[in-house]
Amino acid sequence: MNELLSLPYELQIVLVSGYLAHKVSTIGRSEKPSTEDLVLQVLTMGLIGRICFLGIVDVWSNWFPSTQNDVSSDGARLMVVGVCTVLCSLVIAAVWRKWGVSIASRIMSSMGVYRDDHQSSTWDSIFREKVAWAFIQVHVDDGRVLESKFDLVPDTAPVGKITLNSDGIALYVTGIYDTQMSRTVHSPTDESYGHILTYVPANTIKQVEIGLKP
Repeated sequence: MNELLSLPYELQIVLVSGYLAHKVSTIGRSEKPSTEDLVLQVLTMGLIGRICFLGIVDVWSNWFPSTQNDVSSDGARLMVVGVCTVLCSLVIAAVWRKWGVSIASRIMSSMGVYRDDHQSSTWDSIFREKVAWAFIQVHVDDGRVLESKFDLVPDTAPVGKITLNSDGIALYVTGIYDTQMSRTVHSPTDESYGHILTYVPANTIKQVEIGLKP
């Protein structure tokens, strides 16, 4: 930590803004880059944010030359530079995650460079698609199928109607199929206990089916 704090302030700003941007662009995804990739991603995003801020400052100073010396002290100027660089990096990371990755993958696919979408997993590829989910069916290792129809789950349900992560799935069960595929209706709410959330560990899941609305 002391070595990091002893670096030039400009480099510290780039590293901090790049790290925050990296978290925005990857949080919730299962990818685990190597140390070299992580460092390069942080530096790249931080530098892009810094360059964008310098471009904004250049345009601003050309339009409003009288405001160039509004920040009097070096400390205040450094704080302004740091905050604005972080904001630029975060905006760039958010735009890249929302549109950039998809656009880049489609361009590369149309050019025949590669066909995969470069997501870290199939789950990430599914989550990236902006479509509405109608239901999910989770086949567990005891032969049952846990079903959640999202239109039957109240909008007031805490933690969202479905939660998926690498360790398992949490859902509000609206129906259960037994080993003979006979369906039993299950209420996701209870008058005494409120909403009933079911957690299914990943090691008990055999198959997952998702209904996607057109």
